[in-house]
Amino acid sequence: MNLRPKILVIRFSAFGDIAMCLSVIRSFKKKYPLAQIYFLSRPFAADLFKAEDIHFIGADLDKNFKGIKGVFELFNILKTYDFTHVADLHGVLRTHVLRLLFTLQNVNFRQISKGRWDKFWLSSKNRKIKKQLTTTHQRYAKVFNKLGFDFELDPVVIKKYSKYQNNAIGIAPFAKHNEKMYPLEKMEKVALDLAESGYKIYLFGGGEKEKMILGAWAKKHPNIQSLVGKFSLEVELKKLSQMALLVSMDSANMHLASLMGVRVISIWGATHPFAGFLGDGQKMEDCIHLDLSCSPCSVFGNKPCYKKTLECLEIDPSLVVQKIKKAMISGD
Repeated sequence: MNLRPKILVIRFSAFGDIAMCLSVIRSFKKKYPLAQIYFLSRPFAADLFKAEDIHFIGADLDKNFKGIKGVFELFNILKTYDFTHVADLHGVLRTHVLRLLFTLQNVNFRQISKGRWDKFWLSSKNRKIKKQLTTTHQRYAKVFNKLGFDFELDPVVIKKYSKYQNNAIGIAPFAKHNEKMYPLEKMEKVALDLAESGYKIYLFGGGEKEKMILGAWAKKHPNIQSLVGKFSLEVELKKLSQMALLVSMDSANMHLASLMGVRVISIWGATHPFAGFLGDGQKMEDCIHLDLSCSPCSVFGNKPCYKKTLECLEIDPSLVVQKIKKAMISGD
């Protein structure tokens, strides 16, 4: 085997999935420190790789490499790197085309197996098979295994604090889909309850709407501070690493916290940890979700509730607060 393999890793979106890829690559690099890793993604992810021993290649698929013609143009650039292996961790139409092109160049190219049927039955309405599926981290690692690299995933070591060591709690209340997002009025009650109890609350999010909402929360108590729009991603990640724990949805923030070794109390609605998207190193007992017969009804949270009730998100704020305080008091 080439002692200094030059590996292209592909994952264009989304931010949480890219963060999970990074976790796997860290484990890979421990076994193969001489491997040269190049990560191909959209430009928005570049800041995530600044502190890593990984070369980032940004490709704007909506502007410079649009459509099938753009894929060929992208390939013409990529082939100049002389990659020995390609790990496709996305498995979409663009990467299928890239697979064909790289294979014609005799480059060892392997793709992710997404386990679509398992996920279909897990989220099925009428014939649900509810069990833990292969995790996304394991699926990513298997792509490297198929390329010929044998290594074990080395889970992130999650730091645990009691409130006497660190009383800073991060809250990231937003998610891409409403079906995955704990109602904001309930999360605001959680934030205010924790602030009244003496905890320092730091709010994480992005975008003008989120900035306005969380700014309003921060005005209601001196122990609440919104970090939205104030820092670069690099600085925000440093702030995140200073939290005793993060309260998050099934969202990118959970995976970013995992990269920083921060414990996450996660709230799940339409989705479920069984689908394999729990943050690296996080524990099932730190997940808050209702055990409903219809849950999960979606793998990614992008399907509307067929009951039109969002019963899965009817979680009492006091239960969330109790879970957080218990974790903070004991540090276990």
